[in-house]
Amino acid sequence: AYSRNLIRSAVQGDLESRSACALAATMSGVGYANVPPNACHAVGSALTLGWRVEHGQSVAITLVPFLRRAAPAIAHKTPALLEALEVESLDAACGKIERIIRAVGLETRLSGLGLAEPDIPQVVETARWERIAQHPNPPTRAELGEALRRIL
Repeated sequence: AYSRNLIRSAVQGDLESRSACALAATMSGVGYANVPPNACHAVGSALTLGWRVEHGQSVAITLVPFLRRAAPAIAHKTPALLEALEVESLDAACGKIERIIRAVGLETRLSGLGLAEPDIPQVVETARWERIAQHPNPPTRAELGEALRRIL
């Protein structure tokens, strides 16, 4: 199963799972090279520059909120996501993504990265808004701030 390789690679480090993750990273890189970076990267840049959060962590922490926001606009892609994660619903997919993030040792809450409510306006203002504009349902600054408060 696709979703098991990341955890195995991070926890056990066996060659099979590491090879599968390398292939997935290559596929991701090809996709990344052909489209503008996503909204997770937009907020991730702010977290990296302002709070020195490592890249993978800074991108992962907003994956679930941005996925939920995009879901209605990308309904045609949902079956492939559910199949890859071996789940039956968007809620189950989001739950599994959060479990994977935790299982590989990353935070799912901004407070775990040292952020507090007074930091949210700075994250919102320093986010890469040209990247957020590429989201299928881009949030306003106020909506992004509220979404970030929900993952404090």
